[in-house]
Amino acid sequence: MLTENRYRLPILLGLAHGVSDGAAGWLLGSLVHDLSLNQVMLLVLLYNVLAFGAQPVAGLLADRWQRPRLAAIAGLCCNGAALLLAPWEARLAVLLAGLGSALFHVGGGGLALCVTPGRASGPGLFAAPGVLGLALGGALA
Repeated sequence: MLTENRYRLPILLGLAHGVSDGAAGWLLGSLVHDLSLNQVMLLVLLYNVLAFGAQPVAGLLADRWQRPRLAAIAGLCCNGAALLLAPWEARLAVLLAGLGSALFHVGGGGLALCVTPGRASGPGLFAAPGVLGLALGGALA
């Protein structure tokens, strides 16, 4: 049952994942208002390289220090800082958003897995809202 205590954290992390990825989608989608298509393309590429390519490094660090919660919190803080910076410095905002995404995905996914050992439901509850958030955020931009 999803009402069990062990599912509260994955559900909360999933909601945060949806909002976080929604913010990233909005940030990336809004770049077209102020930058050339070539600049947007390079910044979207930078975001994806960091958001997905940096996950193994973020995971190794979170595992080494045994701090998935810190990784998740640091990721959300980076994403918040990216949103605050976006109106003035798009490049730095995208850099922070990419790093924040890598940290949050590793930390949030690790926490969801830890509280539901041997089950796929915890990581699934964490992961699923991200796709919806990214799509909605991009559409809102």
